[in-house]
Amino acid sequence: MILKPGDKRIIRDFEDLCEAIAASTGIDIHETPKAKAERIKYLLSNYEAFCMYYFPEYCFAPMGSFHKEIPQFVYDNPNNIYLEQWSRGFAKSTHFGLFLPLFIKFNNRLTGMMTGSYNSTLAAERLADVQANLEKNQRIINDFGDQHSFGNWQDGRFKTRDGVGFYAFGKEQSPRGTRFEWKRPNYGDIDDLNDARQLKNPKIADEDKRWVQEEFKPALWTRTWWLVVAQNKFHDNAVTTLLEEDEEIKTTVH
Repeated sequence: MILKPGDKRIIRDFEDLCEAIAASTGIDIHETPKAKAERIKYLLSNYEAFCMYYFPEYCFAPMGSFHKEIPQFVYDNPNNIYLEQWSRGFAKSTHFGLFLPLFIKFNNRLTGMMTGSYNSTLAAERLADVQANLEKNQRIINDFGDQHSFGNWQDGRFKTRDGVGFYAFGKEQSPRGTRFEWKRPNYGDIDDLNDARQLKNPKIADEDKRWVQEEFKPALWTRTWWLVVAQNKFHDNAVTTLLEEDEEIKTTVH
């Protein structure tokens, strides 16, 4: 994750995250090839088991039923906008910004991921957990190979060795035309798009909604796509509220 030299705190936090992930993801060096293949097959068929095995640094307690059932439902039902209104502290950003997109990726269904947030710096920070795990998670590397693509591993825009791109966009940017070779991203995650102060202005709120509908969503691959808005309805002008109340827009609310 490459940032400006002045961003010492962000750089230090990212390095600490990488160290914690590497330290927590030990592997069984005595595992046989057959046992390894069977284990991977099982993990890729079970969302909860996938998360608990590959992300022990995050999964420090048992999951609630909704943690298991809702992401699996989203995975099984693409081509929809999901409004995930989970209480603060219930790990909605972790599930929809890290666990689910990598579950999709390692099931060979991810063509790319876009994250949208209040500004480009915040969006890049939202991708940091994905980037750190693809770079330092020893269990992911052991099961799926080295993900690092030299020359394509930079802040807010990086690609893995198999050509899957990850992109961060602030609402001041246009994601239209985003792709790597033929691959347009098919997973979109909107997180912390709104600023409480700006929401007092209905014109800004309407522009946020327009950005999601006319800039972000059209950049996703049209054949198979997921768009998740991991943000609560904390204001009448929040983009989650505006999307949910628009009867012309198909959404699913959790």
